Amino acid sequence: MYLVNGPLYSTIYERISPEVSYTSTMMYHEGVSSKSILLNVWSNATQINDTTLMMQFDTSIRNNATFYTDNNGLNLRERCYDENIPMETNIYPVASEAMIEDDRIRMTLLSGQPTGATSLNSGGLSVMLDRRLLGDDGKGVGFGEASESYPSELKYRIVFEKRSNRSSPSTSSPTLFHSLTVQRSFDELLYPPNLFIQSGSTTHSMAGIHPLARSRSCYFSSSFQSLITEFFRSLSGRIFEMNLTGTIRGDQLRPAVIAQRFSRPFEIHSFGIQVDENSSSDFTSLFSF
Repeated sequence: MYLVNGPLYSTIYERISPEVSYTSTMMYHEGVSSKSILLNVWSNATQINDTTLMMQFDTSIRNNATFYTDNNGLNLRERCYDENIPMETNIYPVASEAMIEDDRIRMTLLSGQPTGATSLNSGGLSVMLDRRLLGDDGKGVGFGEASESYPSELKYRIVFEKRSNRSSPSTSSPTLFHSLTVQRSFDELLYPPNLFIQSGSTTHSMAGIHPLARSRSCYFSSSFQSLITEFFRSLSGRIFEMNLTGTIRGDQLRPAVIAQRFSRPFEIHSFGIQVDENSSSDFTSLFSF
């Protein structure tokens, strides 16, 4: 373990084992980052088998085996650890945050990636980091992606807040919402600022995309399908597929091409449409879906 200490921030670097290392950072400037502890964990489960790596937080919070996990990054659902069932069945899905609290203080763990969490003891919060299985564990869910585990960087924020109402740990409702401070920390975790360094002077110009230069007659129909068909036929453009690897020029725009991209449920498609104007190759408009 070693410490880097400075006027802007302090960071602890530690390698716990060949499989796990982490950094913990405290910011000193006035801003959202100074309201939370920045935690980065590097997990490498490629050399271990049938093992689940967990991260344990121990605090003085008297939560009495009650903890909260989020459903959608906003509202939190109350969970209780049940000692009558195995530990693994007490792990609840965490979309982006887990929380424990008492009448004095609240601790919120924000996660930059989905995971699972539980509270084994009062003041404790256990979070899944990584796992690697060699076969189905018989719990009803196939081991699937857990059969291969690659080195990964896991990002977290830890926020401690004093409770303004000391009468009870929470309201009578099993659903809670996080504070504005947590929301701002969450936004910074998911959408961090990007720093670009460039040498020399460069003239910046706007992209050459402008509205259509000609008027189009409105098309009305009582049939929604006919309306959509006529709309895309009037564009007479070309599809450009967009994904993590870049942008690929696709087929000529037709209603059937659009329908194919919405034919399978729970699939996300990102594509742009280059609208042709008098057979010109310039971009005249761009639509994103």
